[in-house]
Amino acid sequence: MKKLEKNDENNLKDCIFTALILLMEQKDYHQITITDIAKKAGVSRMTYYRTYSSKEDILIQYFNKVAQELSMEIRGFPDITPYQLILHFFAFFQEKSSLILSLKKANLFELMMNTFISNLKHLYTDMLYQQYPVTSIDYQLHYHMGGLFHSLLYWIENGQKETPEEMATLISSFFAN
Repeated sequence: MKKLEKNDENNLKDCIFTALILLMEQKDYHQITITDIAKKAGVSRMTYYRTYSSKEDILIQYFNKVAQELSMEIRGFPDITPYQLILHFFAFFQEKSSLILSLKKANLFELMMNTFISNLKHLYTDMLYQQYPVTSIDYQLHYHMGGLFHSLLYWIENGQKETPEEMATLISSFFAN
């Protein structure tokens, strides 16, 4: 059997992820079968199962990849302020608003949020809160990220009337208090 190259594997994963998202726009997440996903992606069920163990695994692997990309982008700005961080967060997810609404509809928003929290923990502790005791960092991370993600969801559900800059100004003001 020919081993997949890294780019081929990434393309395969992108195809399967895209198939799942397209299907989520057409029908309820819980009614989507592996066969539906494989057929839409143009792959066999065997290929699907070599790559993923479940529908949730598709999402988790995608969120892991996206969270790592976000983390790398933010690490490129070592002196980032809370305002800049929040602005980047809202601008980053603004492009993914339809995905977020699909996840909310399928009761999978928390899956995304928890995957991001676990991926961003090192970034959070390394860049922002080195001066705090280790035990409080986990609580701070969950408090801040929970607030950010739920504010993001509220913003998207309400039609994104504010710009990412306005959201960053608003949310960063909460951090100052």
